[in-house]
Amino acid sequence: MSVKVFDTQEVQDLLKAASNLNGDTGNARFQQIVHRLLGDLFKAIDDLDITPDEVWAGVNYLNKLGQDGEAALLAAGVGLEKYLDIRMDAADKAAGLDGGTPRTI
Repeated sequence: MSVKVFDTQEVQDLLKAASNLNGDTGNARFQQIVHRLLGDLFKAIDDLDITPDEVWAGVNYLNKLGQDGEAALLAAGVGLEKYLDIRMDAADKAAGLDGGTPRTI
């Protein structure tokens, strides 16, 4: 059974409150990023019908990575580092810089 609640006013209000999007304090860029990421996560929960057990398994996994001091390994493991390299390479190319990335190890 898939329930769709993302577009409800209640969820949209929750997103704004959780990210302090309309707050007078805090970093506006950070608020925008948190709002987007949390919104995308909420939308994925709706679209993929992610269960509470699956959400908590993910939270516990992140907690374990943090406890073990290995959270940064997740960036490489899910391709985030590579994606950032691809973006930086594209920016270099657009700026006329050729010859490969200086970030390659």
